[in-house]
Amino acid sequence: MKLSFTTILFVLFFVMAGSCSNDKPTETINTPLISAHNDIKYVYNIIIKWPGDDFASKQDLEIRDKIEKRISEKRLGRIVRSGTGMGWMEIVVDVKGKDDVHGEIEGIIREIAPNSRFEIKYEQH
Repeated sequence: MKLSFTTILFVLFFVMAGSCSNDKPTETINTPLISAHNDIKYVYNIIIKWPGDDFASKQDLEIRDKIEKRISEKRLGRIVRSGTGMGWMEIVVDVKGKDDVHGEIEGIIREIAPNSRFEIKYEQH
């Protein structure tokens, strides 16, 4: 199979674009998990989408940081990781117990980013 020079450049461009980011890695915030009486652990995956498929702007990253900070301040869980892609950003939170954390996280997002489109998925571990 023979690849053209244009095809190789095209693939290299997308590989490099996907691995480059102005985004600094988010530190793991070590806060105690809620509901010490409940040992069931959940992982919440918060996905926020914006129009188009651009990389996250400085404003998008500031919004993500505010959401992470508020989750941490309210001791709703521990931020495991976060990241951005083209047209979306993600925050992953470990939560012990479920105690209406979903509603509180949703409230934080609606307060900080009222016009954002988002979904919160969670799974038990």
